[in-house]
Amino acid sequence: MSIPFMKLSLLPAISALITLSTFSVCAQIPTGRPGLPGANGQPGMPPSSPAAAQASDLKRFDLDFPGGTPSDLAAAISKATGKHLNLIIPVERAATRIIPMKVVNVTVSELFTALQQASARQMPVVTGRSGKSSSVQYQNVSLNFLPVPGPITDETVWSFQSTEPTAEDKAVLAQLSETDQVCQYFQLAPYLDDHTVEDITTAVETGWKMLGVEPMPKLSFHQETKLLIAVGAAEHVQQILAVLQQLPLDRSATEEKIAKAMAEAEEVKAAKAPGWEKRVGEIEEGMERLARKKSAEQKLQGLMRPQSRRIPPPALPSPK
Repeated sequence: MSIPFMKLSLLPAISALITLSTFSVCAQIPTGRPGLPGANGQPGMPPSSPAAAQASDLKRFDLDFPGGTPSDLAAAISKATGKHLNLIIPVERAATRIIPMKVVNVTVSELFTALQQASARQMPVVTGRSGKSSSVQYQNVSLNFLPVPGPITDETVWSFQSTEPTAEDKAVLAQLSETDQVCQYFQLAPYLDDHTVEDITTAVETGWKMLGVEPMPKLSFHQETKLLIAVGAAEHVQQILAVLQQLPLDRSATEEKIAKAMAEAEEVKAAKAPGWEKRVGEIEEGMERLARKKSAEQKLQGLMRPQSRRIPPPALPSPK
């Protein structure tokens, strides 16, 4: 779905958004909204849209969950709402651990949507072995609560699913020794909006040099698929994931892009060259996408701090 052109009055609103970015977003799930955006549309995550229900028709409740299994969460929700939660849990996923959380005035649909976003991450999966060499690929995983087809109500039957590696996968990974040569693939597409391939690989290699790794694993970037391919000792190659996990915490690049786009829009308007209105519209479309991305990152960061004290977030201005 294309994003419509925004009026020129969007510039002050986005400027205000940059100023407000210094505020901390604490653990509070938005109410009456269709859920949080996906984690950059990561592949491998099954589609779901439990937040599509009319929030006003569903029971709201407060929940202080210390963490536990899916059945523990179902029992806690049932107690908080005073209504039995219909949740189907596969036997092989019964021991899955769910993070602690403390939320206020939410619906089951909103809570499950937020849990899917907060649990999204990359984990290694062994895809093949040949002698002492192993192929390991990092895949996007998450916890998912999927409703049966039809309108969502307080009586809806949900099914719990997880795309995390199985116990067998984890056992194979545990057998890899420090000297095993592995070939691992890392999808860099979600990070290339704010960072270059050179930025990422330089950060990885700097860590290896500081540790005195010799020889260092070999790195190769496949432009067509945006995959970073690494071959080397398992212990050292796995450090690449630690670097990638830190990159989303830096939102300064997004802010700089918005600021540069605002300056460019002002220059185009001042010059009034032929077709300047169309160009300004294109620039503002880009700024809107960046602003939405920044807002989604702030919300997700708040959800990942479930024990934070609940403080109402500052109201963001809505462009007219």
